[in-house]
Amino acid sequence: MDTSLALENQITSAVLSNMMLDTEPYRFLIVEDDMGQWPLWETIIRSSFPNAHIDWETSEAGAEALLRHSFHTEKPYDLVISDVFLDGEDTGIDLWSRYGEVSDHFVFVSSMSLSNFDALVHSARNTTDNLPFYLQKPLQVHKCKEVIQALL
Repeated sequence: MDTSLALENQITSAVLSNMMLDTEPYRFLIVEDDMGQWPLWETIIRSSFPNAHIDWETSEAGAEALLRHSFHTEKPYDLVISDVFLDGEDTGIDLWSRYGEVSDHFVFVSSMSLSNFDALVHSARNTTDNLPFYLQKPLQVHKCKEVIQALL
């Protein structure tokens, strides 16, 4: 009886180990032109998801190229975190307007007020459905973690 229980425990352990090995790490795209913010995001993400795959970009055009590539060749990003105002002509809102339907999980960061952010979002997409999350700078680590955990 003890032998069968021990064998059952070994099988359960092996199945759980295989399940853990088969799960792919979460994929994040951080779009932030202030590279001084990158270590903060690295710390926030790695504290909850140590094996996460993180791609970094400073412009909307670069982020769009990464998103397009991920949709066609890899697993899409689980979460896109973008500053609103970026290097280049387009904004993070423009990125969301083009890819928000495909990638539900967008989080925006900026120092602008929530009402100004809402106005930008509504002008980009005339809807109140599936609005992205917004975190106001200066960022609060615990709030960032809460939002990420809630979305994933």
